[in-house]
Amino acid sequence: MVSIWMRTISTSVRVTSIFSIFVVAISALGSGVPRQAQSSAEPGLNSYCARSFAARNTEATVDCSYPAVSQNRTYVARAQIVLDRAVLTFGLRDESRMHVRLTFSNIGHAMIAELRTVYIEFDDASGKNYIRRPLPHVDLRAIPPDGTATFDDMFLVAALRSGNYTVALWIPSPDERFRFQPSRNLLLENARESKRGLNEIAIIAITPPETRTGK
Repeated sequence: MVSIWMRTISTSVRVTSIFSIFVVAISALGSGVPRQAQSSAEPGLNSYCARSFAARNTEATVDCSYPAVSQNRTYVARAQIVLDRAVLTFGLRDESRMHVRLTFSNIGHAMIAELRTVYIEFDDASGKNYIRRPLPHVDLRAIPPDGTATFDDMFLVAALRSGNYTVALWIPSPDERFRFQPSRNLLLENARESKRGLNEIAIIAITPPETRTGK
């Protein structure tokens, strides 16, 4: 009698375990949530695009293409957004219209369901912010699995002074309660993650004009 009772408990435990695994699997398959900020980005996926411009020039064009993420990745039932190319054009001497063109791909197996505003930022070496603008035409929901999309935006900016700047994309949570929580930011699969949960995509150096001294 005791033996039968023990076998019954053992069978019940196995059934419960299988059911739990089944529930977790179904939950994962139904999730289209992209990768969010963690303590550090995945090793080997970080890449910088570094460009230098002389302040004596009238215009700068930053054209960066980023390496593809390895396709030998574990299957995950969520969106996985990568940045393929970024082209930024802006004036160096005076106030100008900055043109931003971004090309993204979705290498995941789901689409992003929620609308997230994408911002572009320019911060100097000390972390001080000089430019932060929303990119209203960027809609990551429009990128299907294995699909690619290019978005263009243009806005007015002041001329940047000489110095080094980090260019990043800030993609905060659409929920206002978590808007400024880095752990809730969306991370691209192939961008360098900053301590503030930003996607760092380029470093720009603007060198001061040469000064001439008479003999």
